[in-house]
Formats: sequence, C-alpha cells, structure tokens
Amino acid sequence: MSTPTQTPTRPHAPTPSAPRLGHLDGVGTIFSLELRQRLRSRGWYVMLGLWFVVVLGVTLAVGAAVRSSYTSSVDPETGLSLMPPGSVGAGQIQFELAIAFVLGFGSLIAPVFAANAISGDRAGGTLAIVQATLVTPGQILWGKWLAAWVASLAFLVAALPSLAVAAFSGELRWGSCLLMLLVVAVELGVLCAIGVGISAGTSRPLFSILATYLVVAALGLGTLIVTGVAAMTVHENVRSSQMEPTPEASKAMLEWDEKMSADPEKYADLPYPPEADDVRCGTEVTEWEAPATERFTWLLAANPFVVLADAAAPPLDPVLQDGSGYAYFASPQAGILGSVRMGVRQMQAGPQSQVTCLEGKVLTPPKLSEQAPVWPVGLGVQLLLTAAIVGWGRRRLVTPAGHLASGTRVA
Repeated sequence: MSTPTQTPTRPHAPTPSAPRLGHLDGVGTIFSLELRQRLRSRGWYVMLGLWFVVVLGVTLAVGAAVRSSYTSSVDPETGLSLMPPGSVGAGQIQFELAIAFVLGFGSLIAPVFAANAISGDRAGGTLAIVQATLVTPGQILWGKWLAAWVASLAFLVAALPSLAVAAFSGELRWGSCLLMLLVVAVELGVLCAIGVGISAGTSRPLFSILATYLVVAALGLGTLIVTGVAAMTVHENVRSSQMEPTPEASKAMLEWDEKMSADPEKYADLPYPPEADDVRCGTEVTEWEAPATERFTWLLAANPFVVLADAAAPPLDPVLQDGSGYAYFASPQAGILGSVRMGVRQMQAGPQSQVTCLEGKVLTPPKLSEQAPVWPVGLGVQLLLTAAIVGWGRRRLVTPAGHLASGTRVA
C-alpha cells in the first residue's frame, strides 16, 4: 500500500511591479527637451529681435500720435487742457494701445509654437519613440504646452522695454498696467493650449496649424461677427415713456406765447421763464424692438480683447458710473480699454435698463460699476473650448491606437 506524498510548496515569486515615472518628472522631461530644441534654433533669436523692433516702433508711433492729440487739446491762450476732468493721461492711452497690439500679434505668434508641437513629431516619426517610454499622454500634453507657453512669454518679456517707453509720457496707472500684462500672459497660455490640443489630435502639421489659426480667428474676429449677426436677428420689445412738461410748465409757456403774440418786439429775444423747463415722466407707453444684447453678450465676452479690457482697464471715473446711456462711450475719462468695458457692460444690462422714463415713473439707470464683470464668463468659455480640444487630443495620444489615419508615419 502506497502512502501519499506531500509536494512541498514553494513561495510565490513576487510579481515585478510596472515601472513608474512621477507626473512632474515626466512633464519636466518633455518640457526640457522641447525647450532645448527651440533654443538651439538661430531663427528663434532673430524672431525675438524683430519682435522687439516692431513693438518699439509701434509704441513710439502711437505715443507720437497720442501726444499730438493731447497737445492740440490745450488752450493756446491760457495753456490749460481742454480735456474733461479725470481724463486718462497720454501715457496710459499709449500703453493700452501698445498692449492691445502685443495681444493681437501675440495671438498670431502663439499658434506657431504650439500648433506643430505634436503633429510635427508624429509626421517625423519621433512621437512613437516618446510614446514607447514611461511618459503618459497627459505628461506629453503638459510638457509641450508649458514649452510653447514659455516660448510665447519670452516675446511678452521682450516687449516690456518697449512698453516702458509709455512711462515717459506720464500718468501711467501702474496697477492697471501690471494687470494687463498678467491677462495677456494668461491669454497666450490659453491660445498655446488650444494649439497643442489640435496638434495632438491631427496627423498633418499643416492642417493643425490652419485649424489652430481658425480657432484663434473665431475667438477674435468670429465673436465680433456672430455678435453683429445676433444684434440684427435677436430682438426684444422695449417699453418706455416720454418726458413731458408739467401742467405748470405748460401754463407758463402758454402765457408766454400769448404775451409774445401781443408784444413781439418786447418778448421775441427773451428766453422762456425758468418754470417752463419743468418736465415729468409721462404715462403714455411706447414699444419698439431693440437688440436683446443681454442674451448674447457672453459670445462677445469670449473675445480676448474684451477679456483684457473688462479685467484690466482702469477703474471707472465716478462721473461715468451712472450708466446714463451710450454718450460716454469712448470718452477721454474712460480711455481705450475702459470704453470697451463700458460698451460691453451696457450690452450686458440690455436695452430696457437704459430706459429713464416708464409709466409715470422716473427710472435710474444701473451704475456700470455695479454690473457684474463679464471677463469671468469670457475666460470660462475659452477654458471650456480649450478643455474640449485638449481632451480630444489626449484621446488621440493613447496607445495602443485602435486606428491610424492613412499615411500616418509611426516610426
């Protein structure tokens, strides 16, 4: 009879854990590689030099035009300025125009650094080598974006000496100027993220560059066009009443007309009595159609220039805070960016808010300073669009890829 034998058990060998790379280490690796590649290019420094010269030339030209305008507004006899009290100084106007130029041309430069960041590697066959390492798709996107953003910020830094020329014109509001620089830096980061996301989602470098410029144009020029179309198609009924003379004023004018008819030589050149100017809000209501601007202001708020103006323009002068209509738009007290902010906030309030007389009641228009800022809405729209594009690009970087476009080079 055989006895069963017990097979000795061996301890299980430890399962080798998959190698890991810290998130920041992966992002830093991609960032350093991408930035070194850019810094090795001689054309990079040539572009910086040309950019400095162009911005300096624009700033000097704008400054000369602004100073000439302010000089012509001085009374030659008294030497006193004819500008309204509280007007924005020449230096501030010069800086605002120059920073708007930097944002406009920066919107053209930023896609250059971002739109080819990943699609160029994919076309050259080097992206597959990077994907075969421990680097994740998210780390590739973060690293490429940081490198593109830093490259675009270098152009903003190169423009600082030229922008400082505006200080020689005097009356700069330094807090507002620093905030403008911060907003421009954020906008360049958003545009770079859009370019990197499109670059990750496309296979052809040329297509990614064109698509990025189309999205940038949609945020800049496209928002203006869509807002104009909406103003012509989206309307609402506005109700208001007219101001009319009080009974006392009507009686005074009637008596004055009778006296002038009786003795025209005596009363023809004399003004109406003061009580004839008394008016009140009438009860008759008139309705008409006006653009419902409060419904589509969020579209215009996504414009990078509107975000810059609403977030960084100098505080409103107390004279302009009553919001009593569009007469103050582009006034000297508001400045360039301040005028843009006033116009957008008046659009946000809607046409009904500008009515001062309705059903016998005198209404007070809302103060523009009390209107909710629109730049968080505009920046939020930009970030949502950027997140959707980056998310789409990240899915295209996940390996193994289930499907590749025809003609795509892997390695």
